[in-house]
Amino acid sequence: MCPQLFKKRVIPKAKEIGADYYKPRATKGDPMEKNKRWINDKMRENRKIYDRGRDPRRTDKERSQRPDFYGMESDAIKKKNYPVEKLED
Repeated sequence: MCPQLFKKRVIPKAKEIGADYYKPRATKGDPMEKNKRWINDKMRENRKIYDRGRDPRRTDKERSQRPDFYGMESDAIKKKNYPVEKLED
């Protein structure tokens, strides 16, 4: 997860629409697994999931240099065929 992009792109939109968002904690364990558990918990709770999509300003090189949290979440959602609401920038 790119904390700067998350703070500038995801959090403000979530607050604007009154949605929850993943709040990582500085505790032991794999951050990717924690995020995966969180998204799966939200689907189990039948929560509405919004999708901002990948940040169009990031290059492929920038994306390849960081763990793909967005890809992991997208895969988990697709695996369960869970509905999402797409949000435009």
